[in-house]
Amino acid sequence: MTITLDGRTLLTRSLGEGDADISSEWDAWEGGVYVRKVTGLGEAQQWRLACNEKDTAYASSNYKHFRDKVPTGAVMTLVVTLGGEEQVNATVVLLEAQRVYDSPAAATAKYRRFDLTVMEV
Repeated sequence: MTITLDGRTLLTRSLGEGDADISSEWDAWEGGVYVRKVTGLGEAQQWRLACNEKDTAYASSNYKHFRDKVPTGAVMTLVVTLGGEEQVNATVVLLEAQRVYDSPAAATAKYRRFDLTVMEV
């Protein structure tokens, strides 16, 4: 399996795929009473990528690259080649980049585990 996000090839431990419900919530007053309104807008495909990187300085790491992209809401391309003819090609936005620490020994300067969550736009 080969995974590329934003033109960067990722070394992944696993790939999860599912649907994310999209909704809108707002506060309202009805008959003098506060109510919380919710309306469903649909769903979008979502992927969770568990990644590793080794022997990469933090400044040029994939983790830093994607961590810096989260607040920008940048749109990027996700390409997943699963083998054979099966391929996922999607336009996504990065929702989360999260560092994973398993143990003090695994948290070395040039070995990183991180998870990325992306959603189709």
